[in-house]
Amino acid sequence: MPLRRLHPLLSLTCLFVLCQCVCADEGKDWFAFDPKPDTFSDSPIDLRFLNEKFAGEMGGIATKDGHFIHSNTGQPVRFWGESPLSNRAYRPSRS
Repeated sequence: MPLRRLHPLLSLTCLFVLCQCVCADEGKDWFAFDPKPDTFSDSPIDLRFLNEKFAGEMGGIATKDGHFIHSNTGQPVRFWGESPLSNRAYRPSRS
């Protein structure tokens, strides 16, 4: 086998062996994540009443005049979310 073909194979083999050595020590300081089951008890910050009783209860999500709506009822849809990046992830609008 020519040396030119052997070089990539040898490099990949060395990389594989190195990864195996690093990964073998990785789990020593870890612990099992085994939380207790959630009781779903009442909470002052419980927002489940805002959800539909079952998925698709008001129809699928559609658009009308540039807004999201429920396809069965025509009511507007609001999406909740959080961005840990603040507004730094967005460019300022150009007017």
